[in-house]
Amino acid sequence: MKGVILAGGKGTRLFPLTDPIPKELLPVYDRPMIVHAVQALIAGGVRDLAFVVHSTSLKLYQRTLQKFDLECTIAWFPERKRGGPSRALLLVKEWIGMEDFAVILGDSVFFNQLPALAEKPAPHMFVMRMRPEENDLAKYGQVKVARGKVVEMVWKPAEVFSDLIQTTVFIFPPDVFARIRAFKERREMHISDLTLQYVRERAMRYSLLPSASYLDCGTVEALFQASARVRAQARQSRV
Repeated sequence: MKGVILAGGKGTRLFPLTDPIPKELLPVYDRPMIVHAVQALIAGGVRDLAFVVHSTSLKLYQRTLQKFDLECTIAWFPERKRGGPSRALLLVKEWIGMEDFAVILGDSVFFNQLPALAEKPAPHMFVMRMRPEENDLAKYGQVKVARGKVVEMVWKPAEVFSDLIQTTVFIFPPDVFARIRAFKERREMHISDLTLQYVRERAMRYSLLPSASYLDCGTVEALFQASARVRAQARQSRV
């Protein structure tokens, strides 16, 4: 199975930290944020990877990732005009071919190993139950599930809809490219625009990850929390 890492966003929630460098190259403890996303896919058995990054940052990404032994093959796909994460997938259409493939957002940190991704049927999302003490449910897409399928989804609701959230790793079938091309709204197209289509068709399967498995590192607070947890895990592993 091939995997795609999407890292072409502006990182506006982390400005001015993201003025000189892309969000995904900010450190989460001892390595750049995007390296955590790469290692999550590798742990899930996906080692043939495509990086979609903005063209102005391509050399910086390449120079940075050369410093890490990631044990994977890398193909680069520079994006010149931002159209949202979903439209960015069109750049890898020929590279993917007609097989199911994994997608992860580059600002993701996973604290538990992902299951074998190639064994999951597409379309597929990985969901997680938020712990009662967490109060930032509103920044996530929330879902309801039944009989092995995601049956409802609300993206960043003003009020709590469910304590199950959509994380940022997915398995898509090759028909996703036709869906992207058919999207006519004149705005950035997000991954949630795709997943919601499959949910409405009762086609989206899911796997439940343990609570506290994942953090979206798109805010300063989440960046701090992720760094602290990675540091704690690293120290525990040395004991």
